[in-house]
Amino acid sequence: GGERIAVVLNLANMREASLVDADLRGVSLRDVNLHHANLTRANLEGAQMMGAVLRHADVTDANFKDVPLVTVNVTFANFSRARNADVPAFKQNVR
Repeated sequence: GGERIAVVLNLANMREASLVDADLRGVSLRDVNLHHANLTRANLEGAQMMGAVLRHADVTDANFKDVPLVTVNVTFANFSRARNADVPAFKQNVR
């Protein structure tokens, strides 16, 4: 593979975005609005998502390897079919 270019999408409004099969490895997604976004099969390995909002997002088969979810708003997102997601026990209303 070729050299990866650093991608920064901090503070972007991606509400209801379709990111199906997106390659978001290592992307900086700090404070991004992904409310109701479709992240089905997206590869988010190593993405920086501090402060991101994933309320009601579809994360089916999305890869969250090495993505800290402590400061990510995952309320009402269904992580039961997400891959490698380490959702902290204190998070409420997560399926």
